[in-house]
Amino acid sequence: INADSLKTTIDKDQLDIVSFFVSDIKRFSAVIQIQIDVNGRGYNVLEYAIALKKSDFVRVFISVRVPPEEREAEMVPLVPVLLEQFVGEDGIDLSVIDDCLCARPSAHKCIFGRSKRFSSTNWLKQHPLSLIAEANHAPVYDHDVVKMCVDLKFQLFGNFLYFLILCAQIFFVSLYTGIALTSPTPYKPGFTYYDMANITCKQMCLTMQNDPTDPLQSNILLHIARIILLLASCLALFKEFIQLVTQREKYFRGFFVNFLELHTYVCAIIFAIDINECTRKTGLRCKFQWEAGALGIGTVWTLLLLVFMNALKIGKYGLLFVSVFLTFLKFCLIYVFIWIGYIIAFHMFFIHKKPQFSNIFHTIPKTLAMLTGEYDFDDLFFPQGKFLQGSEAAMALYSTFVFTMNIVIMNIMVGLAVSDVKSFRLNAKREHLRARIETCLGLQAKFGLLCETCSKLVLTLSKHSLFPNINQRITQLHGIKKYHLWKLELRINKIDIPTLITAHLTNANSSQNKHQKQRAEQITCEVGYYRHHIDRAGEPLLQDSENVRLMRKTDELREVLEKAHLRIHHELRKLTIALQTDFDDIKRKLLES
Repeated sequence: INADSLKTTIDKDQLDIVSFFVSDIKRFSAVIQIQIDVNGRGYNVLEYAIALKKSDFVRVFISVRVPPEEREAEMVPLVPVLLEQFVGEDGIDLSVIDDCLCARPSAHKCIFGRSKRFSSTNWLKQHPLSLIAEANHAPVYDHDVVKMCVDLKFQLFGNFLYFLILCAQIFFVSLYTGIALTSPTPYKPGFTYYDMANITCKQMCLTMQNDPTDPLQSNILLHIARIILLLASCLALFKEFIQLVTQREKYFRGFFVNFLELHTYVCAIIFAIDINECTRKTGLRCKFQWEAGALGIGTVWTLLLLVFMNALKIGKYGLLFVSVFLTFLKFCLIYVFIWIGYIIAFHMFFIHKKPQFSNIFHTIPKTLAMLTGEYDFDDLFFPQGKFLQGSEAAMALYSTFVFTMNIVIMNIMVGLAVSDVKSFRLNAKREHLRARIETCLGLQAKFGLLCETCSKLVLTLSKHSLFPNINQRITQLHGIKKYHLWKLELRINKIDIPTLITAHLTNANSSQNKHQKQRAEQITCEVGYYRHHIDRAGEPLLQDSENVRLMRKTDELREVLEKAHLRIHHELRKLTIALQTDFDDIKRKLLES
């Protein structure tokens, strides 16, 4: 294997030899490093096949699965050049980044997902769109071929399935909120959850049920609604357990969202379950159930925001919230030691003077409230208009707290938030596209048969005049470019993938030897081809409009101006500090003289 043999193989279209070259990872890693000299310029086999526009050879090369530890980052900038080779004069071949556009992922339909055996989880990890989302290379996931593939997937099955998921989440939120608002509570003066903390839940319920003036009545509808909430929460919790078992590493990477889901479903189960016969009939919740329900209400509405952010155009603001929140969380984990020191110090100073600081656990929320500006200076040090004797040390600590926590720390947090918002605003479209890639591939991996059925139905309806108008409205809601489904053509490609099988040979001495031989496995892929004829000669297929180019130039100019503004601000700050230092030196010398 040398440069001449590789060049001859590609020039003479000897695809079987190339398939043998790439059938072994070590052999392929050696082949890809060989440079083919053409007119004084060196090409590797992939670049040479791209230059000659030999799509069959390019498809064979990119079908090789290279382990993550052996991938070279230098190959990522070549991907946009590779994608351009699949843009023809009459249309775009989407098979370069998707082996099954809308079909159910399976062993006989997909190229990817083959490590030891095929699985939808491996297919999801090895899919080109997943690798593009992980690459974090702007020219790749900003490419129009990638956007077109994702948008067509959403039009075929993503919009419908996402709508079902959104409706299910809205139903769960509405059911949970409705039960929480209509459940009876102790309402008489001196007879509330806090006043009845020393009696059992059953005694409180019987007392309210036997009240001669206004007894609690049975509510069948509320009981049925709680049963539905309990079943829905148990199913959702079982789904989380399945995800934890099957996607352990990915599950813990998304710890924030998964923790909110677990917290919501556990709180909903505690809130919906009936402790005794009295609570079952009346719908009254025990004190701990009412508290768990209140905590669950706080997170279930946050989960609704996270569902919106996965696909809709407004979802980028949800991504912004998660980004800023995680930044603040990392910041607080570092500076929490300063906060703990002030909590203990305030508790020691005011343990016998102020009830807010009498308990260490009461001091925590009080100190947190002081971070927002609720200082209560007069109430702490001048109760009833008189100075609190012996509080000089506490006042010094208080002054240090205001300077350290409210001026320094809060300004750092504001600066971090502004920095996150700025970086997110520049990358909002790409982050939104990345979230949509994860959504559509996740739906196809989990609900492949439903996606395939939905896609066939959508393609059939796309030929009618009413459906394109409805689909256009949904597409505008998602904030994506409009691609017409009637221009999409599903093609069946039969691809032979070389695999190695192990045969056991028996010799005359009855000893077995292992021998590896190569065979080809045929796969039938259903890929997409988007027809788009060119009216003017020489006009590129994916040419940006004048407005798009103008917006892109405007964003680049705005970014340059912001960087220049920050640079000028830093220089002025340095100059101010230098002048202040010089002024202090002059003042000190004058005082000495």
